[in-house]
Amino acid sequence: MRYQPKKHVLFLSDDPPSHSGHGGLVYSHFLLSALARHGYSFSFAYIDPYARFARPFVKVGHSDVVGWKQVAGYCWSPWWQQWAHWVLRGVGRRLGFGNHRPRIGHVAAKQISRGIADLAGKQGACAVLIADTRNLESIERCYMGSVAVHAVTYDVVSDRSALFANAGWSPNFAMMDRRKEAQLLQKTDCVVAISDEDASRLREFVDGPEIVTLFPPLCEQMEPVRDAPSDQGSPITCLFVGGGSPHNIDAVETLLRVWWRLLESGSNTRLKIIGGVCSAFASVALPESVMLVGRVESLRQAYAQADISLAIVFRGTGVKLKLVEAIAYGLPAISSTEGLRGYPQDIWNEIPTADDEDELLELLNQLETEPSLLGQMRQATERLRTSTLSVDSLTRAYLNRLGDDFALRGAKNGM
Repeated sequence: MRYQPKKHVLFLSDDPPSHSGHGGLVYSHFLLSALARHGYSFSFAYIDPYARFARPFVKVGHSDVVGWKQVAGYCWSPWWQQWAHWVLRGVGRRLGFGNHRPRIGHVAAKQISRGIADLAGKQGACAVLIADTRNLESIERCYMGSVAVHAVTYDVVSDRSALFANAGWSPNFAMMDRRKEAQLLQKTDCVVAISDEDASRLREFVDGPEIVTLFPPLCEQMEPVRDAPSDQGSPITCLFVGGGSPHNIDAVETLLRVWWRLLESGSNTRLKIIGGVCSAFASVALPESVMLVGRVESLRQAYAQADISLAIVFRGTGVKLKLVEAIAYGLPAISSTEGLRGYPQDIWNEIPTADDEDELLELLNQLETEPSLLGQMRQATERLRTSTLSVDSLTRAYLNRLGDDFALRGAKNGM
């Protein structure tokens, strides 16, 4: 059966892209929002087998301004296996396994690949975008037909694995070496890298697929939240947003040491900490000017109530999206050398950096003694938001690649 290709992509991921959550989900949200800006539609699907018992189950959703909604199901399992799947999953939740979905590498890749290709064909998708390199374990390119397969990479997984191993951190992901990562990425037609730096790293050991950079562009829903800084004389409110990963915990430990020093000097600068990182400090004594907020439903309000974002980390891999979010909301930011990894040079020129406690303390004191500095930083942020990180300037290379896939699939289907 032949299908008519459309400007449509099928996005395959364990979780829907989101404004919040870990960086991979946020990056995917930026990417898909940018494609929508250029006339592409998209649907979301995930493979949900229950280990060895049921065969693959794919749910399909679509996105609107509010978020993701499931609109259809697509299943290869007979009804009794589907029923048993949900019974087992309910038992698993009661036993404390939550929503954990086991890896599916042992499930037949041929069956999964053909099913996804058929689903993509029925939707007229010109490409299947696969988030999380691990999901490629269940895909075989030779069974995907004429639909293009793109891997969306948030960072170089083997580099992240090496960092965690060397730092002695407990990983919350499947560790992977370069050989394994190359083997998986070579199943695809195109690899989307989050930065030029990551693209260069991937080209060192991945042969075959085209590697295209798509730095996270600003989606149009994230408009500036404030037109001007707080009134002069009122305390400055700083904001740190981060999940529970080790590099965020490391950064907050540094911030707390800085705030104790600010308190000793008589400063009234305040700090709000938002996200999963707060759970690591629930029993820690805090300065009076520091507030642990925890998880919030909307980051927009958090950014609206702050004067400056501290997009600071000292270890990690890939692009840190804290700074992209701050710029998207029009909030000035202080970052670090690691926090600016992979960013365009224009941003390096505009964003002040602090790589230790003394440098950060100096910048924060300067903000208190020079009230006009925040206004200048806000103007620089607006320039970055409207030019350097604009959707049109960042998506051109990847849109050209999608256009080629659209034309190629149309030509094949017309044969």
